[in-house]
Amino acid sequence: MRKRLKCLIISLILFTSCQPVVPAEEPIVVPAMTSHPVTIEPISQSVETSQSLTELYPPPPPPEDRYPAEGVRGIYLSAYGAVSPDFSNHAKELIRTTGLNAVVIDYKDDYGHIVSTHTSSDPVLQSAVREVYSAADMIEGYHQAGAYTIARIVCFKDAYRSQAEPASAMQNPDGSVFIAPTGDAYLNPFDKANWDYLVAASIEAAKAGFDEIQFDYVRFPESFNTLAASVVLDQGDYAELDMSEEEKRSQVIADFIGYAREKLAPYHVRLSVDIFGYVAMTVDDGNVGQNFLKICQNVDVISSMIYPSHWSDGSFGADKPDTQPGLVVGGYITRELELLSTLESPPVTRPWLQSFTASYLGAGNYIDYGPAEIEAQIEALRHAGVFEYLLWDPSNNYFTNVNY
Repeated sequence: MRKRLKCLIISLILFTSCQPVVPAEEPIVVPAMTSHPVTIEPISQSVETSQSLTELYPPPPPPEDRYPAEGVRGIYLSAYGAVSPDFSNHAKELIRTTGLNAVVIDYKDDYGHIVSTHTSSDPVLQSAVREVYSAADMIEGYHQAGAYTIARIVCFKDAYRSQAEPASAMQNPDGSVFIAPTGDAYLNPFDKANWDYLVAASIEAAKAGFDEIQFDYVRFPESFNTLAASVVLDQGDYAELDMSEEEKRSQVIADFIGYAREKLAPYHVRLSVDIFGYVAMTVDDGNVGQNFLKICQNVDVISSMIYPSHWSDGSFGADKPDTQPGLVVGGYITRELELLSTLESPPVTRPWLQSFTASYLGAGNYIDYGPAEIEAQIEALRHAGVFEYLLWDPSNNYFTNVNY
């Protein structure tokens, strides 16, 4: 019973931060590239903004550019892990003594809380604070260790703001906050007040000293096609567009990212975005509103979540993908590089790799992940000419004896 409970807990932890497993009955099919044109001009270019963000948040002078010459090779830390003496000291030691050189740290977390105090006088931003650390002080410590620092901003999945201001959220027909099957509440991506809110939180992270802003959950809930009929969404400027509902979702997500990049530019930070790995297989997943090529045109870095444990059996020629990490990562990155080559100015590719054991898959479907499995993924990227990556372990435990 304890073993089953432990597996269940691990499964729930991983589910909240990783892409959904592609069902075995849905083979990976790459549709014709012309099925979803990417030439539509972003609507946000012609929309009046609700406030002048640069007036509310004056940009600082240009900081030192800490972007590693050899490319970013980073690890994820939760807000608590980033300041826990044991975890933070271990992370800094890895930065000093291995090939790792960056950390991704929660700033706006999976519940919608901003985990640091900040200087904004905006009452909504202030009310969202659940202090775990002082960002400026924490960042200084990682900079001293030689780390490039990335602030993880969980975007539209936001239980706090959804409950505090239900009008900003996806709603049920009775006006209550819609709760997805995963148990999560989501902000309405069509609501440009939410755009400004997320950008304002990101600006605070930039002002605190983070070198890069990373958007996660910049999408609609999983399986939204099956949920949409029961969700009330004011589509605003997008309502009258001659597009399918899926095309509108992909367009609004791409427009939000473009808007955010423009507003963050004066604060001297790069913008990266996490997306589902399977989006590169379909090019446009209007179900959740992620179009690979449209998003790539609006970011500095694209970080696809390509954990071997999250692919269906047979993907990339791997009978049990979790047991063949190098084959899976090598097969995926070939496809992504093909797509990026079609862009005039492609972003940096920096995939998320698996640094955890997916025991929840059950006997025969997974292997224990240690240095060899992590190195297999890294080497698959290097073989393809990709030298940037991020490692995900929700428990924040990372090996010292890996050729990072």
